[in-house]
Amino acid sequence: MTTTDLFTRIAQTHLSIDTLETRHRDSLDFHDVGVWCVRDALQAAYDAGLAEGRRNATAARVSRFQAIDAWLRTRTARSCPNTTTTTERPMIENLKIRFVRKPQDLDDVLASIHGEWANRIEIQARKALTEVEYDEFASTPLADREWLAGLGGYLEGSGRRVVEVTAPNRTTLYVDPSGSTYGRYVGLRVD
Repeated sequence: MTTTDLFTRIAQTHLSIDTLETRHRDSLDFHDVGVWCVRDALQAAYDAGLAEGRRNATAARVSRFQAIDAWLRTRTARSCPNTTTTTERPMIENLKIRFVRKPQDLDDVLASIHGEWANRIEIQARKALTEVEYDEFASTPLADREWLAGLGGYLEGSGRRVVEVTAPNRTTLYVDPSGSTYGRYVGLRVD
């Protein structure tokens, strides 16, 4: 739908104006309209613009995540097996991971200079995602995901239990849902 089509539809719906074309007749080009109708028309235009902005921002955010991942891969090259979720015998590794609590997206994890550090990690499960699934997870880590249910938490003494999240051409994420179904703590390896 073009902007002109949208404006015409709003004018027809909220202002009872058939067309926004100039017809060179006062009786057709000027309208007596109630302020509540103008308010409703402005709200409809605002809502349409907001929705379009969100669609554009989502597309830009996915592109930004791909660029960030490319940069991170050059800094922390690490091979990740392309496996599915497994709950086989947990592996304890000594990795330096910086976790961010309840990040809105991967940008929050990257931008945070504060966060919790963990050097002792127990990988409870590994989740291999496609690039699209990874980008969706990275843009909405607080959304519920069944594959995180009941996993994560603190290790006795120090450290964390995590789910290692991988995808082709993406940086490995370490997620501690702390028993919930969303990425309560999301971390990146720091070398």
